[in-house]
Amino acid sequence: MRARQRRQTRLGLHAEALQQIDLALQTKRSDADAYNNRGNAYSNKKDYDSAIAAYNEVLKTDPNNDKAKIGIGMTNLEKGDLDAAEKTLQDASQSLSATREVYYDLGEVEFAKGKNDEATKAFTAAKADPRMVKAGTLWLQSL
Repeated sequence: MRARQRRQTRLGLHAEALQQIDLALQTKRSDADAYNNRGNAYSNKKDYDSAIAAYNEVLKTDPNNDKAKIGIGMTNLEKGDLDAAEKTLQDASQSLSATREVYYDLGEVEFAKGKNDEATKAFTAAKADPRMVKAGTLWLQSL
């Protein structure tokens, strides 16, 4: 079912995708993938507030879910709220489990804000394994 949801969203069949997602959520209310897919479908429809609400549903049960944090950050970028996008992705980048995508998307936001030095730092961190960068930073701070 998830593959169908993603395919329908990619094809612009947002109403159909949302219908499939709602069916999935009737079975399993805490399905993070379904809520992330719902957020993606709403974001593609440019219904940004509904998208952010769907991503926030994921964070209620999984506060460290990078996909949801990225979804919120990039949805804020799309709707033009660069400050909210930056804050969300900066907060996500502080997690020891932050993925490369968090750093890459943070770089995109920093670039959009004209913060080229910060964008370069974020893109550089995206090239490295962020977990190792973060672990190394924590180790150096402990000395």
